[in-house]
Amino acid sequence: MLLRLVTRLAGDQTFCFASRGLKQIKPNVHVPSLLERTGYSLGLGKLRYPSSRLRSAGENMFAVCAEYPVFEEFVDRLNLPDTFQSWFSITSLHVWLCLVRLRKEGTEGQLLKKTFVNIFWLDLKSRMRTFKVLKGHHRQITAFRDQFFGAMFAYDEGFLSHSDPHMVAALWRNLFLSSTCTTAGQLELALEYCRKNLKHLDAIPSQTILGYGTPTFIPLTGEKIDERVLFPAPKLL
Repeated sequence: MLLRLVTRLAGDQTFCFASRGLKQIKPNVHVPSLLERTGYSLGLGKLRYPSSRLRSAGENMFAVCAEYPVFEEFVDRLNLPDTFQSWFSITSLHVWLCLVRLRKEGTEGQLLKKTFVNIFWLDLKSRMRTFKVLKGHHRQITAFRDQFFGAMFAYDEGFLSHSDPHMVAALWRNLFLSSTCTTAGQLELALEYCRKNLKHLDAIPSQTILGYGTPTFIPLTGEKIDERVLFPAPKLL
């Protein structure tokens, strides 16, 4: 079934995943060492923003990824089950979209990324307790970690290869969880969502990304940001 859907999308020239106007940054940027991070936290080295502010921005960015997307819209439009797993898959996709954007920001982007991803796992454990996902807790955390890193690799492969079939396959496996009920229209909608938001995030200024950690996302359907759910920008320190 997936092969038929991918073939259909690949034959449609209107669905070229990587926008021509979007510069692709390969994920081979310098990752600060522990010694370097310690130096930055002590005020040593030149950063555009202090490390404390980058940590706050990382916390904000995860809150945006976890709460900004309208979960019910993804469930309804993409026919996803209304489960904790779906929330995790949707949030992971938005984390990846932001990680792609952070590659443009050099050392500061890598420092923000560390907090951004670490907060994900702290929040996940808290939500699992809230949703009473307690049975086999440690095994499930390990399973979620495997899912997350597998999804990041698959999405990167689709993005960096300029390949609709690769990206569609990644979305089908990681967002739709290989559901045989997935339609071509739902895959097209998810593909277009990624494409327009990568372009949108690419245009957001560094101050918003690094200084505040408050990106926005274009809705699943439509091209206009819903201002009713915008996160207020914190005041400059």
